[in-house]
Amino acid sequence: MPEDLHLPMRTFLLPGIASDAELLEPQAKRLGPGLVVPPWIEPEGKHEALAHYAGRFAEGLELPADGGPYALGGVSFGGMLSLELARILDPQPACVVLISSARSGDAIPRSLWYWEKMAAILDPWWMKELSRGIAQPLTWGGGEAAASAERFRAMVGRLSPAFFQWSVEACVSWEGPGPLTEFFPPIAQIHGSDDAVVRCVPEQCDEVVEGAGHLMNLTHERTVNRFVFEAVNRRIGRR
Repeated sequence: MPEDLHLPMRTFLLPGIASDAELLEPQAKRLGPGLVVPPWIEPEGKHEALAHYAGRFAEGLELPADGGPYALGGVSFGGMLSLELARILDPQPACVVLISSARSGDAIPRSLWYWEKMAAILDPWWMKELSRGIAQPLTWGGGEAAASAERFRAMVGRLSPAFFQWSVEACVSWEGPGPLTEFFPPIAQIHGSDDAVVRCVPEQCDEVVEGAGHLMNLTHERTVNRFVFEAVNRRIGRR
């Protein structure tokens, strides 16, 4: 596999809960200038639905001015948001790439409901502090787990407490973008078999990475980079 896999079209990748563009640095370094990681925008209150947030988020995306093809995707919560965006963007993305993510709320484990309840009753600052403790389980299944956990803790420290509180509730209450008909963009999905956060649904995945955990884009970056490149490259010349 070549060291650099420069994407053939603009590709927006969104990070997950409690993370920012640093989460996708392993992809940015190898996938070239075509990879764009848009910054989060603050929610309109702690109960804003993900679909409504997507409508506002879409306004800040700089799609190709010539109407050319582009791709969309994300890690975990970012993948869920990318599905909501794909439903409303015009023109539609050439494809949606899901990394450790879900196509509907059915894959969100009941254990995350605990975090939703905590987010509802705790001061946002305390909620963010408690979230640092989940860093290690997020990275299970990778040889670089310790370094990845430390990176995640640093990202949590930079995040707005109010944003984290909102994103937990938005994730757990998300049901999905609705029926994925033949008019919906193609979806390419990669997941780790040992993901402890979002349940792996093998029949929906194009690739299941044995032993990989939730933040597989950090612990298995070469595999994820190849998957993203190939998924986007397949859409060249297709709309």
